[in-house]
Amino acid sequence: MMSSLVQALGYYGGTKDEEQLGPAHDNIRGYFEHREVVQINNALLEALGGSSAYPPSTLTEHPTTWWNDPNLKSFRQQAHDILQQLFRRNSRIVLKDPRFSLTLPLWYFPQYTYRLIVMARHPGAVARSLIQRGDAFTFSEALQLWDTYHRLLHAYIEQFGLEHVVIVYDQFVQAPFSWTVPLFRFLDVPVDFQGICTLFTQVMPPLQTIVGNQENTTTSNTSDHQQSNLPEPIQNRWTQLQQAMPAPEPLPSFALTSQDFQDLYSAVSASYQAVISYLQQAFRQERARTQALQQEIERMQAQLKALHERLQAIYQSRVYRLMRLIWRGTRRLHRQRRKNP
Repeated sequence: MMSSLVQALGYYGGTKDEEQLGPAHDNIRGYFEHREVVQINNALLEALGGSSAYPPSTLTEHPTTWWNDPNLKSFRQQAHDILQQLFRRNSRIVLKDPRFSLTLPLWYFPQYTYRLIVMARHPGAVARSLIQRGDAFTFSEALQLWDTYHRLLHAYIEQFGLEHVVIVYDQFVQAPFSWTVPLFRFLDVPVDFQGICTLFTQVMPPLQTIVGNQENTTTSNTSDHQQSNLPEPIQNRWTQLQQAMPAPEPLPSFALTSQDFQDLYSAVSASYQAVISYLQQAFRQERARTQALQQEIERMQAQLKALHERLQAIYQSRVYRLMRLIWRGTRRLHRQRRKNP
């Protein structure tokens, strides 16, 4: 959501069809992530003996120096090459990848100006999501993974003195226009009518609202229970993230013409139409998966039936009856031998 908004506001993140990761069955809008960036981050974590789900111990044991390893020089060169390639196309670029919380120093070069948007979600909600995706096996492991990501990211922010803003996902989805002014100011984007239209098309579609409301409802219903069971360090970190979110500000007044209202209506209508297309595509994909699963079940049932019939035929065959007679005779002979050695 945030990456799509920032890109729509003029920041370049690579061509969507060629350079960015495409949609998936559980993310039909796409990830708005640069494919090569994700590949480099994954390869780096693997080279260090870990992955995005299991951060390498080197990162946590040497959080301020691990990137100075000469063996990582090729990864840093690849990162620099991608940044240069993107900056040749636009003076403002945006890169989004959750793995940056682990690998950010690899991508830090003093000649560039960095503005970090730290998207924060309730650790309990993140833990449930990780468990559903299979990236963590227990609730406790998932919470520790959430804590590791935020702990390392903020250590990097402090070490390099990076400008950043914390956006709590649930609060932003519930009232995005309350944080439009501080967010646009942070991005050095004018708070004008065009920006508001962009916010409508990227954040306000019903799909995002539905997903956000479902997560908010789940979080609010279990918030007290989750927070009472969070380990104290994780609870403290979550509280600090919430407190770090900028204060909401009202939108400035606009002198809108009838054409402006028509443009806004068109933007909202296009947004709704896009969401309808997303939902229709998701329904078709889900129906295709269901049909494929049903066909697989029917195939396995047919195989099971054939196997059952084959076993029945074996049981009823003369060879099988003869083998049983031989087996019984052999057992009787063994018993007699034990009695009369």
